[in-house]
Formats: sequence, C-alpha cells, structure tokens
Amino acid sequence: MDMSLSWLSKLRSFTLRQDLELDPLLGLLRGMPLLETLEITRFSASGVGLIHQESPVSLPKLSSLRLEDWEPTDTVTFLESISTSPGCCLSMSNQPRDMFASHQQDSTRAHGVFMRYMQDYFEHHRVTNLSLSYNHSYLEIRENTLISKGHPFNFSVWITNSPDNSSFLRLLLTSPFFAYVRQLDLSNSERSIPYAPSAFSSVETLDLRLTGLESLLKYLEGHDLLVRLRTLILHGRELRPEYGRWLHGVLEKRRQISRPISVLDLRNIDGMTCNLDALDDLVGLWILFPYSSSRSEESYVCGTGRPELLRFADPKHYTLYQPSYISRRLPGDKTTRTYGWSGQT
Repeated sequence: MDMSLSWLSKLRSFTLRQDLELDPLLGLLRGMPLLETLEITRFSASGVGLIHQESPVSLPKLSSLRLEDWEPTDTVTFLESISTSPGCCLSMSNQPRDMFASHQQDSTRAHGVFMRYMQDYFEHHRVTNLSLSYNHSYLEIRENTLISKGHPFNFSVWITNSPDNSSFLRLLLTSPFFAYVRQLDLSNSERSIPYAPSAFSSVETLDLRLTGLESLLKYLEGHDLLVRLRTLILHGRELRPEYGRWLHGVLEKRRQISRPISVLDLRNIDGMTCNLDALDDLVGLWILFPYSSSRSEESYVCGTGRPELLRFADPKHYTLYQPSYISRRLPGDKTTRTYGWSGQT
C-alpha cells in the first residue's frame, strides 16, 4: 500500500479491508491524528513482540472503532497498541465459534484490556439497552441502542471463553457500568448469569430464555434482584410444564416481595404445551399471547374472569399458528467481499 502521509493526516474516517501486519498498520495510523472513525477487516498481529518497544499510537479524536473478523489474540494486541479518545466506542463483529475454540489467549491480559474499554465507554455514555450473551465458547456484551450519525457502530465486545470468565463476569456485574440499563436482553445466553444484587438496578424490561427461568428463580430466593423489573419477555421453542413451574415461581416470588411483574410477553415462544391458568391468581398481570390460529384474543389481564384463555395445552382453547414459508435462492446469489481502503476528510 503506497500512500502519501501528507494528505492522510487530514482523514477523519478510514476503512481498511486489506491484510496488513502490525508494524505497517501502526505506522499508517500514526499519520492520522485527526481520525474519528476507524474500521479494519483482516489483520494479523505477526509483530507482537515489537509493540512494547514503542508507546501506543495516539488517536486522540477516535470515537468509533470497528474490528471485523479478527482473531481474539490479534484483537487484544492491537487494542494494547493504540490510545483513543475518552469514551471511544469499540465494536467487534461476531466471530466464528471454531475460531474462538481454537485459540487460547491470556485471559488476564484480555480481561484487563476489555475492562478498560468498557469502563471508559460506560462512564461517558448512559447505556439504557444492553444484550449479554454468556455461552460455552464466548462472552458477548453489546449495546442495543439505535445507531446514530455521530456513532456509526454500537458498542460490542466478544471475549473468548476461559475458566476465568465466570469470575470476570462477577466482577463486571458488581461494577457500576450498567447503572442506567433499563432493558436487558439475556435471550441469547446459553449459560446462567451469576446475578448480583447490585447489578442492573434500573432494569425495567428483561428478555430471557425459558431455560434461564430456573437460574433466575434460584437467585430470587436469596436476593432482592432487579428491583425495578416490570416486564418479562420470554424466548424459546416450547414452554413445557417444568418451565411453567419456574415461571409461576418467579412471578409469585416477585408478588411476595411487593415487586410484581406487570407484563408477561409470550409472543417469542414457538410452542405451548403447558397450562398457565394458575397465573390467574396474579391479579393485574397482563399476558401477551403467542400467535394462535384458534383465537382472536391477543392478550389477557389476570383476574378478569376468563382463566380458560391460559389453558395453552388444551386444543379447545389454543392452537399454535403455523405459517408456511417459501424459501428460494435467486440464481447467482453469492456473497462477495471487497478488499482495499477508503477514507474521508
């Protein structure tokens, strides 16, 4: 890549889609002190041993940083090699699971780097909508708020799973980072979240997998959690009787501590094989139904005299709506990627 650094110094936005090793990349960025938005795809940190011999590249105006399709170790190496503006929004793309599984990174080093970026971002931005995914191969923390012109990317961090992740997650949940989060999405978490009493104290709406109900119920037994929670949105393929028992336990526990759930949203459930008419005792609870082909009602307020509407396992009262889909692939429909660079002044 042959460019004159004189005009590069005026760039405010830069996108790179070409393989570069660490030294040429850092050399290029040193000539862009006015850079505000940076997006890089396909990077290889082959010069890892050289980064500690020089001070980090200073990008004092960089407010948005997007890294696509990077390997975890390369991500950590690069982030250690630059310094950004306060509150810089780091956005990492979804990386393939086998890529995470095939690399063993220094978890302590990685956690320190990501914690620094998270602390810096959440101290400068009031994040109100957050997604947290804790799975067997990775931990993801993602902001769900709408993308604006001033912030072309949402904050998102992907951390390779390691034995240290559970302790890192506990440390994260006891931090003040999420003090302003009002909507929390845990619907993509395969592993249970280690809830902390001080975490998510402002959350009003919670998206949760059906499998997460058991863990939530256990934590509610001993702690006063999610004190402002009013809306529970459930996600899953089939609401079976065991899920129904955990759900009833969660709702009943909230009522007992005078923090009742006001809205139960079941519209993201694919199938129902569990009767929920026992919930009719929770007077005032508004339940939004899964889509059905056998009824016109879309919701029910508990205690209003029609508990049969909650007998989802009874075909007389509920039949799952099953739309038919037609899937076609257009001739010559292929995904391509272009490599090169682009910039704006």
